[in-house]
Amino acid sequence: MIIQTYNPMHPVIGYVVKNDYVAMFRQQLAERYKYHYPPYVRLVLLRLKHKDPELLNKAAAELAKSLRLVFGKRILGPEFPMVARIMNYYIKHIMFKIERNVSAAAMKEKLAEELEKFQKESGFSQVKVLMDVDPQ
Repeated sequence: MIIQTYNPMHPVIGYVVKNDYVAMFRQQLAERYKYHYPPYVRLVLLRLKHKDPELLNKAAAELAKSLRLVFGKRILGPEFPMVARIMNYYIKHIMFKIERNVSAAAMKEKLAEELEKFQKESGFSQVKVLMDVDPQ
């Protein structure tokens, strides 16, 4: 096997070279727990799309601000994804983290209410908002 990397001193590369997959698994789980990522939380990705990048930026900033008022630190972003434009639509992402010990159904319902309010009251009704639960 050949491994090409910019960072040969990265701990994961060290675990692979030593063939120590159990230690790598434990390290990865500890890191995911520390930073609140799956499998310890569920993720909801909000994908905002519009043809005007300035309007999209304003809408994404406004939505993230209003969501933070309700959900606090659970909201990450907005930010552009790696591919920020597809078929003349600009894209921005907002990530929502839901802890496993919290009712996911109740959180998703509250999120849906906030999204509906955003679409109706904010003046950004032409911005498409798509929700992806547990994105890949």
